[in-house]
Formats: sequence, C-alpha cells, structure tokens
Amino acid sequence: RYVRLLSQSQTAAESGVPIYLVVHDVNVHYKGWIAPGKSATIAKAVGKGGGGTCARQAYALVEKAGRFDVMVHLTDGYLDWPTAPKNAKRWIVALVGREGAEVKVPGARVIPVEV
Repeated sequence: RYVRLLSQSQTAAESGVPIYLVVHDVNVHYKGWIAPGKSATIAKAVGKGGGGTCARQAYALVEKAGRFDVMVHLTDGYLDWPTAPKNAKRWIVALVGREGAEVKVPGARVIPVEV
C-alpha cells in the first residue's frame, strides 16, 4: 500500500510539486528529493526494513533538508512520536491502514487514509 502512495507522490513531484522523502522503520532506507527516474530506487527502499518504527532519525534528516510548508508523515501510527521538525510550518500525519483507529499526535493533524 505504501508503494501506491509513493507512486502518487512521484506523479505530484513530476508535475512540479517539490517533495522530500524519507523512508524509514527503525533505520532510514532512503532520503532525498523525489525526481523523475527515482521511483525504482524508492520502491526498493520501501521493501526494506525489519519492523519496528522510530521516526527520530528521519525527523532529524527532515530538519536538515530545508524549510517546508507542510510535512506529511505516512504511517500506520505504531510509533512513539518525536517532536515535529521545527522547519515545517504544518505537520500532517496520514494514518494508513487503520481506518477507525483513534491516534493522537500532539501538534499534528491526523488524517485517516484509505488505500
């Protein structure tokens, strides 16, 4: 399901929307700006990982990447939430695959996403 969402992000990036992507579980498997031709590399990164989720390292990378109007975190919500990166004006948590679940993330707008 994440591959489908990333495919849609790739389409948005190709239409001119700048998107910085960090793929992670406990470790970061991909970080960088989405650009034409990177979809295969990103799809491989999504398939990596051994479970468990910690966003601290990913959020630290986002803080180093520049300023953002919006940061969107695609997740199943099973993690301890770090503080939002200071360089993002708004923080949105796109809760994937947990329809009906109530997840509260201090400082973020949580939106359920059906895939």
